Amino acid sequence: MPLNFCLQNIFTKMGWVVAAWGEAGLVALELPCITLEEALGKIGLRIDKLKRHQKNSPLYTNSHDPKINLSHHVLKEALISYFNGEKVNTVTIPVDFSFYSSFARQVLPLVQQIPYGKTYSYQQIACLAKQPKAARAVGRALQANHTPLVIPCHRVIHHHGDLGGFSRGSNWKHKLLTLEGIRITSSSILI
Repeated sequence: MPLNFCLQNIFTKMGWVVAAWGEAGLVALELPCITLEEALGKIGLRIDKLKRHQKNSPLYTNSHDPKINLSHHVLKEALISYFNGEKVNTVTIPVDFSFYSSFARQVLPLVQQIPYGKTYSYQQIACLAKQPKAARAVGRALQANHTPLVIPCHRVIHHHGDLGGFSRGSNWKHKLLTLEGIRITSSSILI
């Protein structure tokens, strides 16, 4: 069965964000791009990746579902506020975790709980997942995250303060953490 999806285009102070929604919630989110075309191209790549790993969770085209429409509104307001430098909470935005490995399905909801302006280490997330020796596996799970900001993987860093990786590069990770008021020098967090 082909995947169908509902795209949501959101203009923020930093550019165009595109979200892809499925029946169970948010499936993919692309960080701000200068043009809508660029954002649509990048979300298309994320969706193609999801299609290759399709489980039994079809994406949807019906934008008349009141629950999903409310989630669209909440996401739009949260992203506009976030890129205006306001503190936001994205915990209530439903995410479809069915496209992820079982370990990622365990880790990503934990990361979604990290508050605005705070950081956790890969090691701390591994401990919260009750697998204290799995810090590298946490990194791999976050690498698979298709919903950055809603699952704020940019808030997960190395235990010694280095930023670690990010899907859009360390410059974006640095930019997002700085926006949240976290002081950074070069590639390390000031603690």
